[in-house]
Amino acid sequence: MTEEQRELIVKMRHLGYGYRRIADKVELSRDIVRNYCKKIGLDGRADDILKSSKYEGNVCIRCGAPLVHPPTGRKRKYCSLSCKRKWEAQHPKKEYAHQCKMCGKSFKSTTKNQKYCSHDCYIEDRFYKNEQMAYLIEQLKKGEKVEKTPQWIKDLLE
Repeated sequence: MTEEQRELIVKMRHLGYGYRRIADKVELSRDIVRNYCKKIGLDGRADDILKSSKYEGNVCIRCGAPLVHPPTGRKRKYCSLSCKRKWEAQHPKKEYAHQCKMCGKSFKSTTKNQKYCSHDCYIEDRFYKNEQMAYLIEQLKKGEKVEKTPQWIKDLLE
């Protein structure tokens, strides 16, 4: 095992990586990595090591490069924008299926509680005009289907 491999094992272990992932990265067997970690006192659950790590918050969560935090504001998680984009590409956010409250169109979003498919639908639902209401009532009396009827109007009619 080379000195570079040892340094990378320690750095990745402090970042919370497991033995198998480290072994794949440094191209050694999992047992060699595990035994080395036991020898230097980095054995156990990766989560526990991450919590007690002196490196927590001081290295990039993707590549392990040291970080320089700004004096004010949030602490950095990534060493660069490209590192952040690569990490986000490897860890896509969960998507939730929704139905637009205004137009009824199905859409996907990374937030749990999104109500509208677009800003235009939000504005149209929020500021529905009296003229539009009169038109809607007229169309409904005729028995015709009206596109883009707000959900609260549909609820009133039921």
